[in-house]
Amino acid sequence: MTEPEYPAPDAPAQPRRVQELPAAERPRERLLRLGHEALRNDELLQILIGSGVQGRDVIELSQSLLQRYGLAGLLRAHPEELLGEHGLGQATVTRILAAVALGWRAARDDSQRAAIIHPNDVWELCGPELAALSHEEVRILVLNRQHRLAAAPVTLYRGTAHGANVRVAEILHEVIVRKGVALVMVHNHPSGDPTPSRADRDTTNALDKAATIMDIELVDHIIIGGGDRPWLSLRSQGLITG
Repeated sequence: MTEPEYPAPDAPAQPRRVQELPAAERPRERLLRLGHEALRNDELLQILIGSGVQGRDVIELSQSLLQRYGLAGLLRAHPEELLGEHGLGQATVTRILAAVALGWRAARDDSQRAAIIHPNDVWELCGPELAALSHEEVRILVLNRQHRLAAAPVTLYRGTAHGANVRVAEILHEVIVRKGVALVMVHNHPSGDPTPSRADRDTTNALDKAATIMDIELVDHIIIGGGDRPWLSLRSQGLITG
């Protein structure tokens, strides 16, 4: 005789609300007791959110946010997008964005101390993030005499998918107020093609001349693209002579 097959016992139901968890197993308590390494990303996000919104528990809300955006996507998300789609309050949204931004900056502390000696160093510092944007941004890397970052990268302009207007005086002002002696200008092409436009060439030429007068070294102007051509150096194109 063959032994009868019995259905497997039901797995214990997973709590869908933080309040259903034993007190010692809730994210805040586990963070204090075990450290952040013991918590999943969604559990850390639950702590930031604090409580759910009408009709959505904090567990569901945190998992939904991560599934839709991911950690890097939360950093790039516009506050209005988070407020409108998920019903989160301003205080909660600002906590989330601030926490993700702090983590992003902390992960780049070592990179900020490294010398910028090749365009690929610029790519590693901010290329992947810029390449993922749907709009154009202009960032300035302010450097000391050893070509190490003298300050955190400065986002000078946020534009549209069609470009961002750039003023040379504002770029050099950022270098002066941060006591730098050199700079790298970085911007992205949302199309993914890093080929410089006429405006890119004109801006680089004007910045090169003005920086020379101000005794500031324009190390390079890097355009971030994507795919097989992740970046293009305008110095390598012969557009920077200073």
